[in-house]
Amino acid sequence: MKLAPLVAAGLIAAAGSAQAADFSDTWIGYRYSSGYAEPAIAADVPKNIFTLAHFSGYKYGTNFFSLDILRSLENDPANRNSTSQAQELYVAYRSSVSSSKTLGMKYDLGPVRDFSLTFGFDAGTKDTAFAPKPLKLLIGPTVNLNIPMGFLDLSLLAYNETNYNGIVGK
Repeated sequence: MKLAPLVAAGLIAAAGSAQAADFSDTWIGYRYSSGYAEPAIAADVPKNIFTLAHFSGYKYGTNFFSLDILRSLENDPANRNSTSQAQELYVAYRSSVSSSKTLGMKYDLGPVRDFSLTFGFDAGTKDTAFAPKPLKLLIGPTVNLNIPMGFLDLSLLAYNETNYNGIVGK
């Protein structure tokens, strides 16, 4: 499994957003679930999931980064060795650039606090015979609203996904 490019991209994104942060929060986590379904596997696949995530705000907007490492416990063999279980890596990155902060203007439009440009990507890989390698790119406008309980951001995003199927052509 070629994890190095995805890990490197995630670390660069997190490091770049952290150095100019007005605020930031980074966390690690662990969870377990037994309810996952995988292609061509009839039984549920239990997984251990390790997470590293980061959120920060800087002069012109916000950044979010998340890296999940999923390790199957049974029923999901790795392609390289049928006695070991599959491993999966999934990275998500989102950035939002504020028009009011970038252009130096304020909006007085009722609950509308700001307009932003949101963009990002999701990428993953898994070492099974199916060998998925999703890459999802997105970009679009976001309306930032003030609501009584805090705030709400609504986005309309253009989305493009490519993937890989290791079984086709075998």
